[in-house]
Amino acid sequence: QPHFPQVGISKARALKLFSHIQDCYSPVNQYHNAAHGADVLQGAAVLSDYSPLAGVFNEVQRTALYLASAAHDINHPGLTSGFLLNVEAELALLYNDMSVLENMHSAVLFTVMRSLGVDLYDSLTPLETRKEMRKTIVSLIMATDLAKSSEYIAKMRGVFSACDLQALAETPALPSPPEDEEPLPEQLRSLLSESPEHALSMLQMILKICDVGHPAKPMKQHERWTALCHEEFWSQGDIERELGLPISPLCDRNAESAKHPAAGQIGFMTFVVSPILLPFCRVTRFAPPLDHFARNFATWERRKERMADGQRAGSRRTTSESVPSPSSQVRHTTRHGSRLYMVQMTRNGSQAESPRGNQKEGGPVGSQQFF
Repeated sequence: QPHFPQVGISKARALKLFSHIQDCYSPVNQYHNAAHGADVLQGAAVLSDYSPLAGVFNEVQRTALYLASAAHDINHPGLTSGFLLNVEAELALLYNDMSVLENMHSAVLFTVMRSLGVDLYDSLTPLETRKEMRKTIVSLIMATDLAKSSEYIAKMRGVFSACDLQALAETPALPSPPEDEEPLPEQLRSLLSESPEHALSMLQMILKICDVGHPAKPMKQHERWTALCHEEFWSQGDIERELGLPISPLCDRNAESAKHPAAGQIGFMTFVVSPILLPFCRVTRFAPPLDHFARNFATWERRKERMADGQRAGSRRTTSESVPSPSSQVRHTTRHGSRLYMVQMTRNGSQAESPRGNQKEGGPVGSQQFF
């Protein structure tokens, strides 16, 4: 249970805040829902407190990481920033087309904290500590913007270079995991303890890894998260089709790639997850994610090869990677209608209400296990 006595947050107060954060996630979303927020929060706890990085970050940094992880997708509309820009949604206008969703998530978190009377700042002194907490939370949530990943990867490399570990981080191929977890390199531990700037860069990497890191989970969980993400993208594609907009990449449920996702997952793991996960885990010497990642990557490659063999042979067999079941299609229809209403309200200049209430579906079975 959340409890941060060193920054003056009681257990009851923390539970109240996290409960309201959960309620601000939309149960309509297939992927960006409270289950995803909880999964990312748990992953952040694992990487910061139960890995070789344990004991490196101070209480303010850890508290900021937990809050940012839990709320990093709060009030998510189930639509991409690109979509919001294309329809000139209220949020895009409000945040000048820049990191639209991330700006909104951060603002909603602090609005919720203030409205509930659980503002952390009245328990933090001096003023500089309060400012550090807010700055860290905002910086962490803003780092989840995938369009700016290269910027944050460069910062991570700067941390490794500052303690002469860049050579270890730069591996040309998918590495094999170490036999056993080894202690964190002392030069890295010292740097993170002494430099708040470098510590923030590592915290940002932790949150980014947890946000997109389901390929580093056991395959059953990874597949489930992948399917949920696809469903949410396809729901957006349905809306775009109905509005007469170009269908965004990965959002067309009728595309061939939707029926055979292996190539797409290999690309996602290679170009989005790998540049963040592999250097981080090799330098911090945290083996479990690398093991799952390597196994899952090999599984997708085998599936891609089987698909290619089947196409060459003219096979028409239905595989487990086909379109969703009829029951899933019903769920698409229901959620698609609700989200289209939100889009129409937003385009008309009205404030669309996000559904509230505890999340009861959408997360994968066994999502409590991370890495």
